[in-house]
Amino acid sequence: MAEDAKIIIICPSGLTSAMLATRMNKRAKERGLKIVTDSMPLRRGQGALQNYDVVLLSPGAASFEREFKELAPEVAVSPLSMMVYGRMEADQALDQALALMPLATRNRAEGVDEALAQRATATASGAPKRLIVCCAGGMSSSLLSTKIQDEITARNLNIEVGWTSVHKVELEPVEADCILVGPQVSPIMPRLKEVYGASTPVALMSMKDYGTMDAKAIVNQALLLMAEHDLAR
Repeated sequence: MAEDAKIIIICPSGLTSAMLATRMNKRAKERGLKIVTDSMPLRRGQGALQNYDVVLLSPGAASFEREFKELAPEVAVSPLSMMVYGRMEADQALDQALALMPLATRNRAEGVDEALAQRATATASGAPKRLIVCCAGGMSSSLLSTKIQDEITARNLNIEVGWTSVHKVELEPVEADCILVGPQVSPIMPRLKEVYGASTPVALMSMKDYGTMDAKAIVNQALLLMAEHDLAR
């Protein structure tokens, strides 16, 4: 792994963010995540955004979220909740940062560990989350779904996987917690996002992952999308 993913926590003084950053670095090491968390006071943080993959704002700095996003549109910026920040919940802050990271950065950060996987698949009823993979005609997604099921079983994840054609998913909306689409049908993505809106995360699988049928990478992508969706609700 060439480099660590980088998070910065910004608060008005830099003191409480330093405490949380220390806890996050400890937990990241214990969880085997290649992540480094720094802290900075608000007055200095604006000039350092481009050096980080994710910017987490304390509740006291949350009003600057829009300004920070305008300063560094390529960096993920998100406020921490009062509960997470006040209790110094390092694991929840790490999970929030992982869900916000671009996929390439997530992969550098080991993407998903067991704790995040369990949170992403947790449901109040205990029923499994539902993942749908789709392609142009359903044939390659059928083969891929078999490999994904093997990966899910090996990791003991609370997920069931289905497959279908992308046009069926468009015309007959399905109940799913995540929909992953083959890269060869990328032109239909705007329509799928319109159909499913904010209720279900829909994303393209990468050409590399899809072409090699890398079930581990695809399952990790689904887990991160579901975790991000749950955090946003």
